[in-house]
Amino acid sequence: MTEPSNLGVQKPRKRTDDTEISEFTMLVRVPGQPEALSVFTDAEVEQANRYAAETGGTVVPLPLAPPNGYVADEVSGVLVPEGPVAADS
Repeated sequence: MTEPSNLGVQKPRKRTDDTEISEFTMLVRVPGQPEALSVFTDAEVEQANRYAAETGGTVVPLPLAPPNGYVADEVSGVLVPEGPVAADS
């Protein structure tokens, strides 16, 4: 049985501005706590570093590289398998 955590419930901060997703330039990953992931803009670099220090997380620059074997489609930006695609028979 898992022991209850003494950590409080983390809730995402409320954004009051009109930040576009393309403006996020870094994220903070917290090992073992995927729900604690948080994203930041260039203007929020100090907040990102403070959050990482407080949670034991790591600041990761965005955008992330595609996973092995995939590339971003030049037109749509969607991830597609790398290499030639077999034609339908």
